[in-house]
Amino acid sequence: MADRLGYRLRVGVVVPSFNTVVEPELSSMRPPGVTNHVARIEMPDTPLTSDADQEAVIESLGADLEGSLRRVMGAKPRVVVFGISIPTFWSGLHGMAQMRSRLEVLAGVPVVLGSEAVLAALARYPGRPRIGVVTPYQPVADERVRDFLTDAGHDVLAVESLRPTRSSLIAAVEEERFAAKVDELAERGAQLILQVGTNLPVSDLVDGHASRLGVPVLAINTALYWRALRIAGLDDVIDGHGPPLNVA
Repeated sequence: MADRLGYRLRVGVVVPSFNTVVEPELSSMRPPGVTNHVARIEMPDTPLTSDADQEAVIESLGADLEGSLRRVMGAKPRVVVFGISIPTFWSGLHGMAQMRSRLEVLAGVPVVLGSEAVLAALARYPGRPRIGVVTPYQPVADERVRDFLTDAGHDVLAVESLRPTRSSLIAAVEEERFAAKVDELAERGAQLILQVGTNLPVSDLVDGHASRLGVPVLAINTALYWRALRIAGLDDVIDGHGPPLNVA
């Protein structure tokens, strides 16, 4: 018997305990007949003011990751969104493939990683446009993102960070600061602007910036949810959160 609310698809979502953006943003993207089911990975809300702090975030992921996957699988989703992005870029293309394989063995269903969703979204743009990236990270993580995209064959113009001082404060970055980074990258010649960092609430802003600047602006949470829906066989077009979810 079909789930009366999630009669088309149940999506599992795992996020860090301090992340307050993935759950509401993905909820706002849900098509009819789709439900999202969230489990939180127990992680400390650490300072984020140095490379050492950034590395501590990566190290803190492991303790409860398997537990969060087990909890979310209680809802029997057909696909799981992994709602923390920097670990998926951290160890390069090979590391991404290993992480996805390990998580899918644990979950028993497809698991969508931020880095993989970004590559799938970028593949929709012919000619490999020059990319400007906006992050909430420290320099060590910015370089990991740059290296990942470069190794995947993309031309990265620059990586600009908003540098919040705590993991939870990524969600409090002002719209004006994000707009300033987007404008700076466009002025420097970016042909596509990519935002990474799942706790940065900008998916509802990217269409406006794209229209204003005349270049595509992609938000990682949009790419994640688009990828999950398409893997599950759903082709709904959802407006209001930018590409690729707003195109067939």
